[in-house]
Amino acid sequence: YFFHPFYLPLIFASVIMVCLISSNPETGVVVTVMSVPFLQYTAYSKIILFALVATTVLSYFSKVVRRRRTVDFSSEGVMLLLFSGFIIVGSMYTPGGWTAFFDSIYTVVIIFGGFFITYNLIRSEKGMRACTKIIMISFVCMAFAGIWNLFYNGIGEGVVYSINENIRPMFSSNIIYIADSASVFGTLAVLAFPLLFVSLTRQDQVKKLIALLIAIVFSAAAVFIYGTYEAVIAIAIELLLFWILFDHRSLTVILIALIPIALFLLIYPAVSVQLDLPELSELIGRVLPLNFENSSLHGEIAENTLTMVKESGYIGIGVGDHAFEQAYAPYADAMTSNLMEPGSLWLQILCWSGIGGLIMFAAFVLILLKNGIGYVIVSRNKVFRGESVALISAIITALIFGMVNSLWSDDRMLYLFFVCCGLLAGYVREGRELEKRNAAVFASESDNADVELRFYN
Repeated sequence: YFFHPFYLPLIFASVIMVCLISSNPETGVVVTVMSVPFLQYTAYSKIILFALVATTVLSYFSKVVRRRRTVDFSSEGVMLLLFSGFIIVGSMYTPGGWTAFFDSIYTVVIIFGGFFITYNLIRSEKGMRACTKIIMISFVCMAFAGIWNLFYNGIGEGVVYSINENIRPMFSSNIIYIADSASVFGTLAVLAFPLLFVSLTRQDQVKKLIALLIAIVFSAAAVFIYGTYEAVIAIAIELLLFWILFDHRSLTVILIALIPIALFLLIYPAVSVQLDLPELSELIGRVLPLNFENSSLHGEIAENTLTMVKESGYIGIGVGDHAFEQAYAPYADAMTSNLMEPGSLWLQILCWSGIGGLIMFAAFVLILLKNGIGYVIVSRNKVFRGESVALISAIITALIFGMVNSLWSDDRMLYLFFVCCGLLAGYVREGRELEKRNAAVFASESDNADVELRFYN
């Protein structure tokens, strides 16, 4: 065969997908968000992600040219554009050469597709809630698959997964992975958990409430097993932040959510004996080892990275593992000779775009969060306010989590982070416009009531 017949249905499906996205670019956003958590199971995740995002971007611009879509720039969007410009400039003068430059173009397309396209295309409440539900459901599916895999070892050995290396020796050697790395799964968990929280607060049906509680417990268990201790701590901070931004009823929901966890802690000792699982104290001790042995190494890497950026003229050293490896080589020792990333999101941004890009990204985050928190304080729309609180909690916690993890080393998490930013900006914009329309209607009705009252008098 010129090519394997198996590729025929894939080609056919790809052509149909391109046609759908070309006619309706909103479909491209939804499909991409839906695909992101599962692209790791393919051999060409970067190519597929870029193809989906690029097709959506081209479809959107073709609609703009024909005046079937509009372009809406926000103040945070301007900061993000400047940040993208610094990324490209940083990759022009780098040891990574053309590889780093093309990586920077790829990164800018992913950022543009994540924030600007989501912000401009997903304008309805239905569309925005669909995106948040997809993120939440995708994470829960991965969590259930991980728990199922843990006890039955039945997902397939050809799939690339991850498990917390601290507790891996305690279970069967046949256990395979649930994500490319524990950091990737932890990042997805940090972005998805607040959406589970806010869904829990809106449920008034007992069956759905119980289903969500089960999903939260299994998801927490999956993070506990497959994630990192930093992710567990980040989600705990996220829960507290969500409660602070929401209202007093969140405390009741949190207490209700803790009941299944308390039952698990009570039942686990008996179950562990029957299933030959490790003792609870041993499990907790291995999952949350506050390991300070490598702190000096991380400090040395951070110091060398700052020196490296300084010697580059503060414009950055380019995007990608190859660029960082080449630039960091003069500072490497025996323990860091193969280092591909600085180990921190903020240092990663500094390497990509220099000091100028770091300032632009900080301005983007501050404007985004200022608008989001300002809207949450005054909003009376329960749905928009709840979703905004969840996204604010996710973004803030991801940035905190990023202090000890290079979140954007995985381009799927880079895309998903900016999708969450775009959804937050969209909720704020649409929520404010909806409240203005309601206020105008209310004022109009009040004027009519005054006229009628004067007439009858």
